[in-house]
Amino acid sequence: WHRRTAEEAVYAVLVLIDSAVAPLEAMQAQKPVPTFETVARAVDRCQDEFRGCFTSPRCMQSLACLSSCGLADQSCSYRCIVSYQSDAFTQFSLCALQKQNLLNSQIQRPTTPAASPLERFRGRPLTADVADDILVGHFDPGAGQLHSWLVAAGSNPAYEQFALQYQLWYRGSAKGSFWYHPTFLVEALDGRKIWRSRDYRVRRARGLPGVWEFSVVDNGIISEERWHLLGAADDLSWLVLFYIGAARRAGLAYRGCLVLTKDGRLPEGAAEVAGVEAAVARAGMRLWELEA
Repeated sequence: WHRRTAEEAVYAVLVLIDSAVAPLEAMQAQKPVPTFETVARAVDRCQDEFRGCFTSPRCMQSLACLSSCGLADQSCSYRCIVSYQSDAFTQFSLCALQKQNLLNSQIQRPTTPAASPLERFRGRPLTADVADDILVGHFDPGAGQLHSWLVAAGSNPAYEQFALQYQLWYRGSAKGSFWYHPTFLVEALDGRKIWRSRDYRVRRARGLPGVWEFSVVDNGIISEERWHLLGAADDLSWLVLFYIGAARRAGLAYRGCLVLTKDGRLPEGAAEVAGVEAAVARAGMRLWELEA
């Protein structure tokens, strides 16, 4: 709650209910309990990775930092990883967590809210090709435009509220390949400013134009996300997206809503604001829940 966001306010209420009233399935899933079998298997099969991490000061600092983060605090966890990033930590995470499921995590992607993707664009039924074109947006390397969109507002403090968010979607050289490459600025725990980027593979959800499956490996952990196109201006002055995701083996599940524009500023015209509000409502949310 220290970041004072609507997402964290809701989470604080859920923690309170789970602790003082009755266990909530969604909260219990975020408390993985390693078993003797999962620990023994990871230690046996990842001996080199354990040794490499436990003899690396930066890897040990990363683990200590992560242990101080609150339950499912993605922003804190990510700052720890960025602050003490090392190959030893990546290899440890890949082997012990991702491959051997040391944490015994069974978490799944959130099932709520049920987002309703956009059905029509510019007066016509939305197609998968047009939906992809909307994501590519303003990307035009020939004209010096090296990103598709900028983040104007977002609900998830772990990702879209990081500074200077450049969002890029592009078609790859292989037939049918599509990629998402976000670049953003993270402040390390010692105050350093560190640029980070990721490369997500993007696949269309079968039979659902405007819905995609994203996957990425980051610091040894696989994250899988489903993204929904909730709305877009006919002139591509704004775009609203919603996603649900999970880093299953790390015990993290998350969701978020994004308002993207060409210049990173929220629309101000009454008609534009109404359009954005209607798009955000397709995910059962309100515009005030997003932080600009």
